[in-house]
Amino acid sequence: MFHPMMRWALSNSLQKRRILACALLLAVLACAALPGVSDASRKFRGVGFSTVIPSSWKIGNGKNGDTRLYGASSRGTKGNTTINSLAIGVSVVPVTDFERQLGRKLPSSPEEILGLLMSAPQGAQNPSVTVPIRSSVLAGRAAASGALEFSAGGTIVLQSETVSVYRNRIYLLAFNIDKRLQYQALPILARAHRHWRWR
Repeated sequence: MFHPMMRWALSNSLQKRRILACALLLAVLACAALPGVSDASRKFRGVGFSTVIPSSWKIGNGKNGDTRLYGASSRGTKGNTTINSLAIGVSVVPVTDFERQLGRKLPSSPEEILGLLMSAPQGAQNPSVTVPIRSSVLAGRAAASGALEFSAGGTIVLQSETVSVYRNRIYLLAFNIDKRLQYQALPILARAHRHWRWR
């Protein structure tokens, strides 16, 4: 079952797109070596990728046309609320589908692609960019990352998005966390990023 903040299907217009979720990627990477992270984990995989999540997390997947949607969330995550939520989502979008909606060829850089996609979801209040879009790397491939903060569902949400292109598919990796849980979440999310593999 998908968390309402994790609806990664492309909408009919780029402006209404609700793509992915959560936390500051730079902080995620900085927290990768923090102690106290449980080693109990399991595979989280989909078309073309795999990574790891805590073994107690719930997993869901879905489909919207040719777009594949994958999500995982902590046990504390409940439907229709972002309070006490920790979540990871991946949207796998065929390049041809994205180009059709965009009405032109795929931009040449991941930064341009993410610039078209990154936004707070509908209904979010007081959105602000906390990390501007910049180049990054995802499992050895060129990527782009950025982060937002906004109010929704009774809490402040940290949302980080990373985009990369692999085998004619756009991969959108998102982290969504209740800001009050950021120090608990960031090492978990860092591990998911560190264990990302292309398949």
